[in-house]
Amino acid sequence: MDDYLITAIQQIGIGVKDADQAWDWYRKHLGFDLPIFSDEAEASLMFNYTGGNVHRRNAILAMNVQGGGGFEIWQFTSREPKAAAFEIQEGLLGITSIHLRCKSVNLAHEYFDQLKEVSIQPIEKDAIGRSFFNMKDPFGNAFKIIEDDYQLLKTDYVVGGIIGLTIGVSNLEKSIHFYKEVLHFDQVSEHFKTGDIAKVYLKSSEQRKGTFSKLLARNCIELVENPTLNNRHIYENRYWGDLGFIHVCFDVQQMDSLREKAKVVEYPFKVDSDNSFNMGEAAGQFAYIEDPDKTLIELVETHKIPINKKMGLYLNLKNKKTRKPLAKWMIKLLALNRVKN
Repeated sequence: MDDYLITAIQQIGIGVKDADQAWDWYRKHLGFDLPIFSDEAEASLMFNYTGGNVHRRNAILAMNVQGGGGFEIWQFTSREPKAAAFEIQEGLLGITSIHLRCKSVNLAHEYFDQLKEVSIQPIEKDAIGRSFFNMKDPFGNAFKIIEDDYQLLKTDYVVGGIIGLTIGVSNLEKSIHFYKEVLHFDQVSEHFKTGDIAKVYLKSSEQRKGTFSKLLARNCIELVENPTLNNRHIYENRYWGDLGFIHVCFDVQQMDSLREKAKVVEYPFKVDSDNSFNMGEAAGQFAYIEDPDKTLIELVETHKIPINKKMGLYLNLKNKKTRKPLAKWMIKLLALNRVKN
C-alpha cells in the first residue's frame, strides 16, 4: 500500500490575459470568492515549459466554499499570453473542460442563460447518468455544470467548486493505468464509445482523506480518446501559462513517498521544489509530473495557509502527519476572508 495520500483536486490552473479581470468574473458568477493567495513572482522552476526562459507571472488561488477544487488564475506579466491557433474541442490532448458542481442544474441553467457574455447548451445526461450542461465563459474556456448533492457551506451562488475535468488522451488504457497507479483513481467505469470517440470515467473507490478533504470533496475524471484529431495537444506551439487550462493540481501528503512511487511507475517528477516554497501568504512543497500525453499534473503538499490574517491565525501543517479533515468551524473561519462583490 502506498504511504502517500492524494486528497482531491486542489485547483486547476487557468491562463488568462488579465488575472484581476478574470477573478472578478469568476468571483461574481461562479462563487470563487475566497482568496488563498495572490502572488507576483518569477516562475523560476518552470523554464522548461516556458521556452527555456524564466518568466514573471501573477497568480491568484481562489476557492468556492460550497466545496470542490479551486481556480489558480494565472497571468504572464513578462510576455503576452498566446491563444491556441485552432479551436479547443473535446478529444484534443490536454484539459479541455472544467466540471463544476451545482445543487440544481435547472437553476444554474436559468442563471447562466441570462448572461449575454457566456454561451450555454441545453441540459442533458452524461454517460454515467449525471445531469449537466456545457458552458463557455467570456474568455472562451469550457465548463461542464454538473448536478451533485454535496455542499459544504451554503452561499448565494448557483454553482460550487470543481468536481472534475475532461482530459483528452491518445490511449485510454495507458492513461487509466497512470491515473490509477499514481493518483489512486482506481474505480473505472465501462468504456463508452460513439463512432471513433471513446470515453471512460475515473473515481476513487475509497473515501478521500486528508486535511482539506471536506473542502475539496470528491472528484470524477473524464478521459476522452478521439483519434480523428490526430493526437494534437491544446498547448501545441505554446507555453505552459498561455491562455486556457494549464494544469490540474492535486492536494497530497507525504510528497517524498509519492516521488519514489512516480519513479517506480516511470512517471518521474519533471519539476520539484524539493522543500517549502512561498506563495504570498501561503507556503508549500510542489512538484509536476506529466501524464502519458504530457498533460501537466501539479502536486502540492500544503505547509501553511492563512486562516484569518487580521487575527494573525495561520494553519501550519509542515511537520504534521495527520490525515484528519479540517474541522468545519475552521473552514467557516477561513470563509470570513471571502471577498464580497
